[in-house]
Amino acid sequence: MNIRITKRFEFELAHALTHHQGMCKGIHGHSYKLEVTVLGQPKSHAPVSDSGMVADFSEIKTIVNKLVVHPYDHALVMTAEYLQRNHIEQITSQKLILFQEEPTCENMLIKFVGDIQQEMPSHLKLISVKLMETSSSWAEWRAEDN
Repeated sequence: MNIRITKRFEFELAHALTHHQGMCKGIHGHSYKLEVTVLGQPKSHAPVSDSGMVADFSEIKTIVNKLVVHPYDHALVMTAEYLQRNHIEQITSQKLILFQEEPTCENMLIKFVGDIQQEMPSHLKLISVKLMETSSSWAEWRAEDN
């Protein structure tokens, strides 16, 4: 029997959108929430500590912290074009991440999904990732849609 399990992560991130004409065109930040859902079968012949689990939540936590939370928490994400267009010579952020595409919620989600899929153990299938930019706005990827 297949079971879905989900782990939620929270991190702070600033970004700027080069071509956007709305309020999000300048450097600004959000308190992001990321939900990662995997599908698998509870282990029945595992060591006692893993018996009955699809995966230990710490297994998902290790992957997502390594690929998303630690690199992006309190980082500034933008394009090189944004720096050039705004004549920014120096950024004081210790964590500047340059994206080739606009660092929209959707584009960051695509990057996160690709990275997580590459690290996911073979006994788990990544089926959903939701990136919440605010409590009322998010982007969601689902394996069934792709």
